[in-house]
Amino acid sequence: MVDYNVKYKFDTEFEILEKNNLYLFVDFNHVNWFRTNKSGYEIIKKVSEGNSIAEALAMLSEEKGFKVDFIEKQFEPFIEEAIKNKVFVKVDKEKTEDASQSFTYPNAIWVHATNICNLNCQFCYSDANAKGIKNIDYHEVLEFLKELPKEHRKKVIISGGEPFLYPNLLPLVSGLKELEFTVNIITNGTVGREIYPDIIPRIDLLQVSVDGTKEEINQKTRGNHSLEKTLESIKYAKELGVKEIYISFTATKYNVCDLPSFPEFLYDNRISHMHVTKLLPVGRGEINKEDLSPNIYKYAEYLEQFKQNLKIVNQKIHYKRECEEIFLEDKEKTKYLTVSFASDRLNNVMYSYKVTGCGSGDATVSINFDGKIYPCTSLNGEEDCIGDIKTDSIEGIIGKGQELARMLCVDQIPLCKSCKFRYFCGGGCRACAKNNDGIMGKDPDCDKYKEEILEYMWTLNLVQKTAD
Repeated sequence: MVDYNVKYKFDTEFEILEKNNLYLFVDFNHVNWFRTNKSGYEIIKKVSEGNSIAEALAMLSEEKGFKVDFIEKQFEPFIEEAIKNKVFVKVDKEKTEDASQSFTYPNAIWVHATNICNLNCQFCYSDANAKGIKNIDYHEVLEFLKELPKEHRKKVIISGGEPFLYPNLLPLVSGLKELEFTVNIITNGTVGREIYPDIIPRIDLLQVSVDGTKEEINQKTRGNHSLEKTLESIKYAKELGVKEIYISFTATKYNVCDLPSFPEFLYDNRISHMHVTKLLPVGRGEINKEDLSPNIYKYAEYLEQFKQNLKIVNQKIHYKRECEEIFLEDKEKTKYLTVSFASDRLNNVMYSYKVTGCGSGDATVSINFDGKIYPCTSLNGEEDCIGDIKTDSIEGIIGKGQELARMLCVDQIPLCKSCKFRYFCGGGCRACAKNNDGIMGKDPDCDKYKEEILEYMWTLNLVQKTAD
């Protein structure tokens, strides 16, 4: 309920953009934004000219020929949202700085258990098999991680190489669960089914790499008959009661044409989530980047088709849930398909997160198969190492990670600190920047992030974001 006796003013830090009779108000410094139509814009304009909200509505009432009570009731949800999003602020109240999204302890700890892999993917960021056989000592991992305060034990992601070729996967997973971590495993899905009965019931998520909906496409990066083996593994994991299962897709010039086929593929195989990642310029990805990178215009075209097909399939799922499955419990119904994108700024925009960095060092920590520790999976060169599980305490590593995160803050990066999008963006990927023109340089996708952020603001269908 809006108290019209309270005096509000327009916050002049909002920049105003206009497109197709819609108006976007963006406070880039405080990561607030608000979208409205012509009527909403007129109210905000009147308040910005020094009128109170009540006076602005009275003026609109006279212009439109409706009673003030009707106008107030009609626009009350809009006024509430404008106040909530700080477009209108109390006249006598000082503006407060919003806290940035920062991490005292990591949200995700990666454990690259082995560098052994049965595949030889051209874009492998860890360059598996490159340096001889190395398996991490799981005792050392558990000893290292148990020093983390219990309330800060969140997610461990086990990767490789191929984790199902790691000989001590079961004691590692069991130990992590005893420490009360959430445990995810990333696999290529082509090996290790003989230990699935021991592993699958214990983990929280299985993420399986799939680069094509057809064998001839998937095998270009993952080898002959890889898709068949992967689908068999997915089916078996489901039979064993896997809690969650996702697939991940790495976009290359060989498979972007297949992106539009994935929504039906997900539906047919009863997989509810897909993660689309980009080719990272690290490991073998750095060596083969020029040969593997898709044409950006073709990628955009196929991505748009993918999004349209995703909507169509979700409409089909909605019909199925409401008709064929109407008497089932919600957890038994077919799940809607969801998708996430690497380096996607959607959550930053949707929830107005103030992001000051990419997360390297504070949000993530990566433990390599040799025990060395890095700020993220992609900043894994010798010069990026911040310690070793054999010689460093986890508190010491966290301190070093936070120090690095402060250095990589957008307010410290020369090109970022003068950019108005910096707190929505977080500076992009520092590993990509490092490969481009140095770790304090520009992420090659910088301009794309800006376009993406604005596009989300123009198109997100959020409750009461637009005045009627």
